[in-house]
Amino acid sequence: MKKGLISLDFRRYSIESCFRFASENGYDGVELWGGRPHAYPPDVLKRDSGEILKEAKRFHLELPMYTPNAIGLPVNLCSPLAFEREEGLLYYQEAVEAAARLQISKVLVVADHPGYETPVDDARKWFADAVEHLMRVASKYGITISVEPLTPMESPVITTADDCLRLMKSVSGKNLDFVLDIVPAAVMYDPISSYFMKLGRDRIGHVHICNTDGMTDAHLLPRQGILDYAALLEELSAVWHYDGYVIRELYSSSARDPVAAAISAR
Repeated sequence: MKKGLISLDFRRYSIESCFRFASENGYDGVELWGGRPHAYPPDVLKRDSGEILKEAKRFHLELPMYTPNAIGLPVNLCSPLAFEREEGLLYYQEAVEAAARLQISKVLVVADHPGYETPVDDARKWFADAVEHLMRVASKYGITISVEPLTPMESPVITTADDCLRLMKSVSGKNLDFVLDIVPAAVMYDPISSYFMKLGRDRIGHVHICNTDGMTDAHLLPRQGILDYAALLEELSAVWHYDGYVIRELYSSSARDPVAAAISAR
């Protein structure tokens, strides 16, 4: 497995500083957050993306995933407002184009909260339609769409391995995989075995790891939560033979000192 961190945890630093910290602390790559000041999609498309690539190369880092800033924004793929869904689709299309400029092979997509008055089946249908459309756009660039489940506090649309399986069966095309995020799995009492057994190892394209309290969407340091962090890593490797990126995602714990958090989670 390869170790990575997400630049979201370093959002108050420049991307150069984030890369330097990752390199100095033994990480293989950085999941690039698509928000300012790092790599907001319109900024990447309007400006020279070569600077980010140059910095990644200078610090000998891979960029395995491009993750647009997409929760709590007015660009929701699950919104009951058709024009908001359309604008959300355009935003994600820009993200795919930005990822292509940055030579990143995966783009993370989430199903944000549709609102309490929206039937979840409607939201799932809209999301599946959007994902299939984005898969077609992404296939032109050789890019895979990676869907990440969220906790039910964040959104009810995609929260479990079964939700991922339902989505996978409802779309056509091969360039779709899933992000196994430890927090939604723990909150939903969904063991990571569910993801590998139901979706198949080839559909688990990326992992987000941290610890958790098992009740909220808090992303905690390895020794702070209810999970056996070391055992999770061992299961991924020894049982499921996962050899992709395991990204340390620590945004609940990294505000005081992102570097210290990244060191703790190595």
